[in-house]
Amino acid sequence: MTQPFFSNELNALNSPSYLVRRLLSLFAWHYEALFEDTGITYPQWTILMLLYAGFARTAADLARQMCHDAGAMTRLLDQLEDRGLLTRLRDKNDRRVVNLALTPSGCTLADTLKDRVVEFLNSVLKDFSKAEISTWLALTTRMASALESKPIGFLEPYREKETA
Repeated sequence: MTQPFFSNELNALNSPSYLVRRLLSLFAWHYEALFEDTGITYPQWTILMLLYAGFARTAADLARQMCHDAGAMTRLLDQLEDRGLLTRLRDKNDRRVVNLALTPSGCTLADTLKDRVVEFLNSVLKDFSKAEISTWLALTTRMASALESKPIGFLEPYREKETA
């Protein structure tokens, strides 16, 4: 395995973390504009889609998937529940667990917004081949898995060796 980065070559424009952050911001801005008439924010859209696809079922699941703290997640869920887009249901097997489910209105909105996002993505990525998109998705998924498999702070902070 080769070393992909060297100190003298790394800068913001070729840093994976910077580029992913930049992409996230750009997508969020565009999605907020796409959803403006519905009053749905990008984080709310993400919640709708994670529930819609079955990738999350509790507030804790969502918080982990979205890297949000519990308080922020509760506020977002309250907003969606107040709008009649999701419901909270006690788990029948474990009353401590509160499951989340989209209401019929939530499913309808998720479908509508998903169609908008598909149209947007097809427009923005029209100059990319299907293979390029597949490769990018596979590589970013692999990178996320590599990061998830490492404990936070697994490398000791850089320390200059003391000279005796």
